[in-house]
Amino acid sequence: MTRTVRDLATGTDLAFSPLGTVGLRGVPGQWELFKASLQESAQPGG
Repeated sequence: MTRTVRDLATGTDLAFSPLGTVGLRGVPGQWELFKASLQESAQPGG
């Protein structure tokens, strides 16, 4: 996901890991991407 989506998801049960900055086809500029996953405390059984 992009930084914008990450910022909008603040306060949820998601944790974010940076994937680096890339160029996206058809979208001008460079974009910082993140991987989203459930935080340890939010996972079932955790």
